[in-house]
Amino acid sequence: MSKLCPLSIKRPRCTPLWRALSNHWDEILDNVCWSLGNDGSWDVPLFSFIFPSWVVQHIRSNKCPDPSDRPDTCVWRWSPKHNFVTKLCYDRMIDNSHQPKLPIWKTIWNLQVPQRIQLFFWIAYKGRLLTNDERCHRGMTDSPTCPVCFHHTESIVHALWDCHNTCTLWKSIIPPSLNNNFFHINSNKWIESNIAYNVIHPKFGLPWKLLFAAIVWQIWKRRNEFIFNRILLPNEYVLRLSSNLAAFYAGNSQHTTPVTHRPIPAQWIAPHQGCLALKVDAAVSQSSGIAAVGGLIRDNYGSWKIGFQKALGITDVLQAELWAILLGLQLAWAQGHEIVEVQSDSQQAIALVSDNSAASSSLSLVRAIVKFRQRGWMLSFKWISREGNQPADALAKSANALLHSMVTLDSVPTTIQELINKDRLGPLYCESNIN
Repeated sequence: MSKLCPLSIKRPRCTPLWRALSNHWDEILDNVCWSLGNDGSWDVPLFSFIFPSWVVQHIRSNKCPDPSDRPDTCVWRWSPKHNFVTKLCYDRMIDNSHQPKLPIWKTIWNLQVPQRIQLFFWIAYKGRLLTNDERCHRGMTDSPTCPVCFHHTESIVHALWDCHNTCTLWKSIIPPSLNNNFFHINSNKWIESNIAYNVIHPKFGLPWKLLFAAIVWQIWKRRNEFIFNRILLPNEYVLRLSSNLAAFYAGNSQHTTPVTHRPIPAQWIAPHQGCLALKVDAAVSQSSGIAAVGGLIRDNYGSWKIGFQKALGITDVLQAELWAILLGLQLAWAQGHEIVEVQSDSQQAIALVSDNSAASSSLSLVRAIVKFRQRGWMLSFKWISREGNQPADALAKSANALLHSMVTLDSVPTTIQELINKDRLGPLYCESNIN
């Protein structure tokens, strides 16, 4: 392309006409634009003169406009399929403020107590427990005062351990090692430290975290019992009931069946007689976001026919997996193959291209793949495990990021020869699974 429209046409020796053109070449360039042809490829070197490198990387990862494709449409930006999803909309609104990877969530949901108690702790940790203080903030009541003692604002701290009757209960039960800080920390630290404290209680012989969880739950139930039925259960009753429940929880946790991991054989499964297997995969760098694809075509005996590699630019995993399928189909069609089974370890990509509404997908790559399905050949798609797709994965990861065009491989690269042999002859790969 740069030869057809260079940035400068000045020459040391030229005709007066050429000299006049060269003097006004910049003005000519301002009035010239590229019309994309039918070869479906970007002129990356030309873009490199115009845009920063990171912009070029984004352009490379997008499919060129196709005159036969549908008009531009508005799509949802934050979904891989570009379809509106309510959950993703809420995620954008709250900006993932719930922080699901905080250690406290794992601690709460791994606590060996009924789910309603786990949920209770989660609500209390988020500060959403319906004490009178919270209800007053929500406009559900006029008074934030504690309905039991009528002296203080009923916050989470007051309801669960600071109210006079409840404070007396805790003082009679808390382990000596927790005595110093038990009443002098905020509610979140109070929950975190106690449900993670796995020391056996000297009096009851039970894990403190289970006894603590049972007592907190019964304190909240006692509070509600007083509000609705005007019955205030004594501390001795609450402790006796809580210790019995904690013993029950501890007994169940000791008899929980451990989770075991059972290896499952995973190996490439050959297609039927006369059918070729097109194995494709993609790799995306976590640091740079630059993606690459690779693939290979094999017959039903496992023999190598041809392979390919291509760097894409900056894109996400799903787009890269779809690119791998599309480029593999282009290569298989150019090779003249008539019966092809596409094998990919991306369940999402296989589901998209196999969907009945794929022709109207909002993803241009999916629509391009559908057009290949409509050609005069027999084409099928199959999901395979990641362990059974290691040769294609190795090709994708070894692609040269500096090369803009697709590289075809007529013979097996030495770097993946061992994977090819293992894939075809064994031993089997081990795919981990939960029993």
